[in-house]
Amino acid sequence: SSFPSGLVVGLMLLLLLLLTAAAVLAAPSGPAIITYVDSKGINWGAQPPKLMVDITQESYTHVYMGFFLPSLNKTFDFAFAALLPDNPAGAYFVNATQKAGKKVILGCGGATETPTDPSYFAKNDPVQLGHTLAGLVKQFNLDGVGIDWEDDYSNADPGLTGYGTTRSPGSGPAVNWLISLTKTLRSLLPKADGYIITHAPQAPYFDLGYAKVYEALQDDIDWFNVQFYNQGQGAYTTYQTMVLQENIPNPGCVSPWDGSLTDIIKNKNIPQEKIVIAKPVSQGDAASGYIDPQPLHDIVVQALKLFPNLRGVLGWEFGSDVGGSWGQLMASAFANSTAAI
Repeated sequence: SSFPSGLVVGLMLLLLLLLTAAAVLAAPSGPAIITYVDSKGINWGAQPPKLMVDITQESYTHVYMGFFLPSLNKTFDFAFAALLPDNPAGAYFVNATQKAGKKVILGCGGATETPTDPSYFAKNDPVQLGHTLAGLVKQFNLDGVGIDWEDDYSNADPGLTGYGTTRSPGSGPAVNWLISLTKTLRSLLPKADGYIITHAPQAPYFDLGYAKVYEALQDDIDWFNVQFYNQGQGAYTTYQTMVLQENIPNPGCVSPWDGSLTDIIKNKNIPQEKIVIAKPVSQGDAASGYIDPQPLHDIVVQALKLFPNLRGVLGWEFGSDVGGSWGQLMASAFANSTAAI
């Protein structure tokens, strides 16, 4: 015998509703407007150090706390002050930020954590590091981890390309190290539980092998905070060079570098919805790559016409945007886009 037609239709509608609900839950609620707090935003003269960061009323949706340094196995700067067990201000900051509907993420790595030789990857076991970071996230009720891995430029990028005399993109030990670290983190911080895992490669890293990291991890990485700065004077400072094509001469095994949005998305096959444009907030926040806020806003608006699903914008760093005007202007660039919807 067959089911009554009305029952079949009802079951199909129920299935459609469940699939729609699942898609809504899985989809981001809007563009990510991100700030990073490093050494600024702390009154170090107070004991315990006083946190002077409040994004609860600002346009920022995520705040990263820098940094946990793997080689020293401890937190520094804002992460140190915010995660002191005997500092109630840290718990208050996390709770207040989350109650405002924003996410608090622990940054790992940074520019002071560079692998000058291959022993770095053995000394800093990625599985053990993943357990340490996940433990901090759970202990302090954070929302995830941002891996800010920096290559060693003094050796022409050996982490991604290899330390030997013969180098090629993606042949270095950093690739498997990053994959292992991320897989460990994702196993301990499941996406289904709402945890966020991001990476923050500098834009040219995709030319040097970071695309292999994505190929292995796919949706284990929520998005990339791509650093479009510190690549030499003039690099990534116009629509042409940041969005369409850059051409950076380099003495490494890959030259020239590109790393534009078009290169990353179309040539390296990174989904546009996994790309956050990271830029210095002020001229003093980076060695190069700074763009005045209004021209940067306009470039983002233009970029969204070409790549309408870009994930968002990150400003390095919070101390240069305490009032939130930079973040508010960047958020307005997404007002008419389909980004992350």
